[in-house]
Amino acid sequence: MTVDARTIHEERTTAALLGLGPASPGLLEQARGGTLLLSDIEDLPAGAQRLLSGILESDPSRRGAMVGQCRCKLESSPRRGRA
Repeated sequence: MTVDARTIHEERTTAALLGLGPASPGLLEQARGGTLLLSDIEDLPAGAQRLLSGILESDPSRRGAMVGQCRCKLESSPRRGRA
């Protein structure tokens, strides 16, 4: 699953990544068992970057993200055209 990080608004970061409950799953839950690719990661709002950093740091292997029972591989890519 690929998501453009520019579409995640800072005021909705938690809901976007973690969801609002069973009826409204977040991106991590939707990617369960697969891969969540965040493109243009440098454009992710600062609050979203902090939340994502906390999620990644909670997983010692740094190969995935664990939030409740959700397990997915999380990858990112920089904006095209940047080295």
